[in-house]
Amino acid sequence: MASQDYEVMRKLWEMRIPVQFRLDHDVRHHAEPYYTMLSRSTYFPLIMRDVVAHFCAMMTDFDATNAWLECHGTPLKWFYPIGVLYDMLTAQGHTPQRPWIVTVKLSNPPQGLAAKVNLADVESTFIHSVKEADSLKRERMLMKEMKMQEHKQMWEGLINDRFEQFWEVNKKLISGEMKHLPMRFYEKDTPFKQILITPTGGENEEKRTLGNCIKLLKGEDFDCSQWDLVSYGIALPPETPALWLCKNYAYPDNFAHIAIVKRE
Repeated sequence: MASQDYEVMRKLWEMRIPVQFRLDHDVRHHAEPYYTMLSRSTYFPLIMRDVVAHFCAMMTDFDATNAWLECHGTPLKWFYPIGVLYDMLTAQGHTPQRPWIVTVKLSNPPQGLAAKVNLADVESTFIHSVKEADSLKRERMLMKEMKMQEHKQMWEGLINDRFEQFWEVNKKLISGEMKHLPMRFYEKDTPFKQILITPTGGENEEKRTLGNCIKLLKGEDFDCSQWDLVSYGIALPPETPALWLCKNYAYPDNFAHIAIVKRE
């Protein structure tokens, strides 16, 4: 990896989103919202302890057993990186909400979306995604050859916000050629989509662009000019080289996550 690629990934790692957590209006208690700056790369269950501690200090009867999170009526999936959720739900019209207002609800969580998740489950989900991305990239999976200590180093680097600790292992996973491109595509109110995409294609085996990948997913008639293709809060040109994107704009789980957002 060239030094500029390292710098791109480090700058993306350092990006933060201002978030306001407020209690649902159904909770009959006035509590000041909780404000924080969150890494785009992290997951909501990893920061729920701080959110719960804030509201517990104001409410003696605060019970977060069934807490879950919502944004404008949309339940937030804890297994999506925070930055992906933010881009998918707030990027429309080029005026993302700041701070991002997230509602804390205390009862009747949608199945599988309670925010207080066992951290071991979050770790397992993260490592599984890294392994899946690795299996797409190459025949010989590096994750299988790594020691469990290296898997743990990646995870601890993520949860403790230590880029160098994470990078020491992750740089091995993003080097070399790719058999398929680890990409996931997101639209509001639907599960993410993922298809097998090779780095080159067409009659002349040309290098694929992001726009090519979107047309493989949505069909040749899809008009990219009517949509923003957003990752890390940046609307990416359809001409962006897809392989470069997967090497430089991948989240820590090694997938490039692209929000497809309708322009107003």
